Amino acid sequence: MTALRPDLAPAEHPVAMAATGAVARRRSVAPFVGVAVLAGGLDLAWIGRHSLFLDETVSTSLASEPWHRFVQVVQTREANMVLYHVLLRGWVALGDSEVALRSLSVLAAVGTVVVVMALADRLFGRRAALLSGLALAVDPLMVQYAQQARGYALSMLLVSLSSLLFVRGVLDAGGRRTWAGYVATAALAAYSNFWAVLVPVAHASTLPLLPPGRVRWRPAALSWLTLVALLAPLGLLIRATDSAGTNWAAGTAAGRVFSQVRADVPHLAIDAAALVVVVSVAASVVLVRRSRWAARVAQAWPLVFIGAWLVVPVAAVVVVSFAYLPLLVVRYLGGCLPAAILLVGVARAAPLGRRCAAM
Repeated sequence: MTALRPDLAPAEHPVAMAATGAVARRRSVAPFVGVAVLAGGLDLAWIGRHSLFLDETVSTSLASEPWHRFVQVVQTREANMVLYHVLLRGWVALGDSEVALRSLSVLAAVGTVVVVMALADRLFGRRAALLSGLALAVDPLMVQYAQQARGYALSMLLVSLSSLLFVRGVLDAGGRRTWAGYVATAALAAYSNFWAVLVPVAHASTLPLLPPGRVRWRPAALSWLTLVALLAPLGLLIRATDSAGTNWAAGTAAGRVFSQVRADVPHLAIDAAALVVVVSVAASVVLVRRSRWAARVAQAWPLVFIGAWLVVPVAAVVVVSFAYLPLLVVRYLGGCLPAAILLVGVARAAPLGRRCAAM
């Protein structure tokens, strides 16, 4: 045992200082653990109250099929959420009750809360992290996703994790492991919910707003090329099936609106309007980069990043729904929920001038 040095006060002794540091670390982590426990408790509350609904029945039935039948169904009808269905095949060993089947989503939802707090802490600080985690934990839509035997919660976890790794790769000059993790999680997110493929597009759209020389373009470009290669099989699979929702999505309330507009407005005008929107956004980014506000925008990049994560996927689906086919299914865009919650947490955490942590 280490002897106490007489020339040091008790509080200055290395052993005492180490013990004090350990207590401080436990106290600093305790609120975050509490938020995660709260999320788990809310997600598990009354989780088995309702029977499985139709979509859950599709997922659980598919997870119980023999492998040859599973592959056949994925290739012909159910390409979406294929990763979730593969994981659910192993998860059903825990039981086939509503609680057992839905608990995989609970685990993913709690993980999402933890990852979102880590991301908020990196970008905006501890207070924003706690408020964001708390807001996400009690959000009714998040609880709903957590209590469904579907791939929405898993997709949110992977989207949030890919966003965290992207921030570390860009702001912290992450190495190969960081970028490899980003590519892996972004690809797995798309295989959990195909609309998650739009989140990396949102990530990429924010890079030109950073100061020149801040972005390491080579690893970023290699990452996106690798990601495109990994997503190519999913694209071919969706094209060969009805998994993109091109049939039934037109029957939803939003789908009927898009269909009516496409019926009343010439397609050439719609295509031209969509092109104008895309070109206008690109031109705005170029103008901001060259304007006197470029430095302020770069300083506010964390907010820009979260805003793009929220807006770009939704805007892209809306544009495609007008110009191509009605594809807007709100629940498929759950990957944008963490971004919305982050903006709420940041807004409540501090005045605007203090919301962006030093990069």
